[in-house]
Amino acid sequence: MLELQIEKISSLLSDNPDDVATLMAYGEYHLRRGRRLEALQAYQKVTCIKEDIHEAHLALARIYMLQNMPLESYREILTALERAPSNLEARILYDRLSDILPPPHEVQEKYELYHEQEPDLEEMRLYRRQRELEIEMLDDEIKHLEQAVKDDETDPICEYHFEMALKRKHNIEEIFQYIEKWESHLTQKHEREMEAEREREEHEREEHEREEHEREEHEREEHEREEREREEREREEREREEREREEREREEREREEREREEREREERERLEHEKELEEALRAQAGGVSEARRKYYEEIKDSVNSVLQSLIKTKGVSAVITLSREGFVIDSINNEAIEVDEIAQIVKSGIDAVGEFRQDEKGKAFIYWVLEFEQGLMVVRTAGPSHILITIAKAGANFGAMRYSMEKGKETLEELFAHVPAED
Repeated sequence: MLELQIEKISSLLSDNPDDVATLMAYGEYHLRRGRRLEALQAYQKVTCIKEDIHEAHLALARIYMLQNMPLESYREILTALERAPSNLEARILYDRLSDILPPPHEVQEKYELYHEQEPDLEEMRLYRRQRELEIEMLDDEIKHLEQAVKDDETDPICEYHFEMALKRKHNIEEIFQYIEKWESHLTQKHEREMEAEREREEHEREEHEREEHEREEHEREEHEREEREREEREREEREREEREREEREREEREREEREREEREREERERLEHEKELEEALRAQAGGVSEARRKYYEEIKDSVNSVLQSLIKTKGVSAVITLSREGFVIDSINNEAIEVDEIAQIVKSGIDAVGEFRQDEKGKAFIYWVLEFEQGLMVVRTAGPSHILITIAKAGANFGAMRYSMEKGKETLEELFAHVPAED
């Protein structure tokens, strides 16, 4: 499988030999096969084409470390850190290499320049997960190669790839001890930063409380001063009021009399207004006679059957039928719409439109279409005294709605044809 990938990548490189992404994949596949020279050449070519790709420098550092070339590996690690100062893999490679051969003094000095730009915990966890996935992929590859070796024990290539896969797995497993160390370090650092943040917030809170206390103390002193001035003014005011008391009492009695008369007038107007409002609300509620209510109840199942057919139209979310007085006969509502409120709005609108828009024979409108951002509302007469309302979501087909309403309108007109007249 890996060889097929290498052949495919090689074919792509023959067409575009300087493609950086293809070169990176080419180097990775060869490195996984243990072909360090091919991988080294691919990564070196990447750094010549584009110097700022830190992943290529890290790959070179890994190869040099495997080739027992520590100084070259240190050089590539530092180059990677120049391009990605907070990179975690560069630090883990540095630690692994340091355990093999302590870095030269000048290398250590340069490395410490990036001490303040350490990776965060999220990058740490992502890196751990990536290594875990590599282990899982290697386990699959090892299992496949192990079976291939068993099937043909005379094939040295399969056995070589099998041994290389085991080495790569062991190499990644060794990395986890460094991952644990960095995770512990970054966790402790994060906790210290959180503690420092809490201390800073506590200090800010105490400083805020101190300032608040000083402000309150200043306000208290200012309030006491104002209170003394107010008391002095009140004393002077009382003396002046005492001299004018008789005149003021007379004016007060006159004022109270005027206020009493005003209150009585306002109360009469309020009662009249409430009475008018109550009558208007009763009219808006579509008051109908008991005979009509009884008839509507008798035909409700037939009306509901028509509405059930209409609600099945694609995009339709509610259907309502009501009298011209605003009395809701029946409705089906899938969108938690305020049916009574819609009925009263439509009734008021129809009354206004009916007066404004009539033809020469006095015939009122047939259709009234309202389009909103959220959808569509279509109002259609169902006989001279009744109305059919269909509400649909945005994008609904008006033609389909109109067709369904025309079919339902005929049945509704037949049902409403025998509605008892109002007293």
